[in-house]
Parts: sequence; structure tokens; C-alpha cells
Amino acid sequence: MTAFIETDTGNLFKDEPCYLLSEMNLPHPLTQEKHRFQIIYVNRGDVVKDFWRDLGLAELFDHAEFRWPIIWEHSVQEAVEQAERIRANSVHMGDMLKERAATSTLIHDFLQQREEQWLAMKNVSQFGPRQKTQRNGWSITDATEAVNKGVI
Repeated sequence: MTAFIETDTGNLFKDEPCYLLSEMNLPHPLTQEKHRFQIIYVNRGDVVKDFWRDLGLAELFDHAEFRWPIIWEHSVQEAVEQAERIRANSVHMGDMLKERAATSTLIHDFLQQREEQWLAMKNVSQFGPRQKTQRNGWSITDATEAVNKGVI
């Protein structure tokens, strides 16, 4: 019985169809330091073989680890070029995402909406800073409907 995936130490050809390409941070077998490895899976004689390439120390890479299931649609060369593009663009994308997260009001808006819904469910009437009247509570659907209509 043969294994589904075997490690191959032979040559990897650029025009071979690729099954999967992944880049992961794993301990190096000799030094146990975290290294970034690029693992390429190809088909060799009805058995999927993996080829490992050490890209260097993991701390030198800013982008996250990824797995790209190609499933025989691209060659090894195309997959490696795409991985290099992902690595080159990830620094720019990471900066952009951090900038957008810093200016985002999503969490604040969500918490404010939940507070309004909670107050509507409790059916609290506010008449000033210290005056309020508590009536019987509503169901969450009635409260949400009232908030959406602007009744409350």
C-alpha cells in the first residue's frame, strides 16, 4: 500500500501541474529555529509528492502563513510566482488593514446599537438626566421594530 503524500527529494519541474502550495512557519530540523518553508505538492505516478523549500527565518516575513489549493489548475512556476506576488503585496495590505482598523467605528457602533436595543426591550422612558419611567418590557422583535421605526 502506498501513501497518499510522500516526500520527494528529486527535481521539481516548472511545467508540472501543482496540487497545493503552502507557506508555513515550522522549526528547522537541524537548528529548531522557526523557518518559513514553502511546500509544493505535485502528482508523480498517481501519488502526491511534496517538495520542501526553506525560505529563511520566519521573523523576516511580515505576511501570514497561507495554503493555496490549486488542484491541478496552475503549473508549479505559476504557483511560485503567485506566492511571490502575495508576499510582495502583503506588506502594503497589512498596513492598509491596520490603518482602516484604527479609523473604524464598527465596534463602537455595534455596542451603541445593542444598548439601544436593550433599552428598548426594557422599555425605559427618559425624561431628563435623572427622571425615567420603567414600563413592562417588550420582546426583542418588538423592541428592534420600534427602534427601526424611530418610535424609541
